[in-house]
Amino acid sequence: MKDLLLIKKIIDEKETSEVYPVTFDLDDSFKRSVALDIFKELNDKAIIKSNRFTIKDHSFTIDILPSSITRIIEEVIRRNMKIYGIYVLYDNYIEEGEWFMDKKIMDLINEQMNFEFESAYIYKAMAAYTDDLDLDGFTTWLDHQVSEEIFHGEGMKNFLQSVGYKPVYEAIAKPQGDYESVLDVMKSALEHEKEVTRRITNIAKEANGVDERVRSFIQWYIDEQVEEEETFNKIITRLERVGDDWHSIYILDAELGQRPEPTEPNIAE
Repeated sequence: MKDLLLIKKIIDEKETSEVYPVTFDLDDSFKRSVALDIFKELNDKAIIKSNRFTIKDHSFTIDILPSSITRIIEEVIRRNMKIYGIYVLYDNYIEEGEWFMDKKIMDLINEQMNFEFESAYIYKAMAAYTDDLDLDGFTTWLDHQVSEEIFHGEGMKNFLQSVGYKPVYEAIAKPQGDYESVLDVMKSALEHEKEVTRRITNIAKEANGVDERVRSFIQWYIDEQVEEEETFNKIITRLERVGDDWHSIYILDAELGQRPEPTEPNIAE
């Protein structure tokens, strides 16, 4: 009851005529058919302000005035379902019970989501370069790196959606296509990963003491970056040692071609 009273206090203090997407997160008592009944009944009474209705796992999202949230709560409780959390996207905050999630942090995650997809584009261009050199192993390795970056971006997208933030996709810049050598490719990749690390670390700093869920979520990426930078450093060291010895480069190429295809990690779980 404490959470419901606090939510009502937030709503009462936030008088607005603007419609927002509101997500109601329920526990195992959630029933899809009951959620649809609530939507139909309140839509007929014009309490719901659009025909958009989304159900995902144990939650549903509807477009309403924030002041109508208490009415939805009453309908959910009346149908013997229990509310776990409520998410309302405002201009400056996403408010969920006792959580006040700074929109600035959500924007940073959205920005990084786009940067992860841009990373995939960058590695795809690198793979095209090594393919032109007939280095099949490097090409396979970089193509798998492309898949990893897409998985990373998807993880951020899923997290944003889970807290009621609508992901925004930005245009991707044209990647570099020409390099001096395969060593130059790997050094450029390492510098890129260092920039990824810097951005992710910044998200963690912004979330520290403000939103522990974000801090917990982003830790997976911090750990992943340690592994990413270490891997590129090792490849660079070996390339520097062999120099222009193509026999040794082909041996490394064969090794990198054995990299297993990545599988999608459970980042947000």
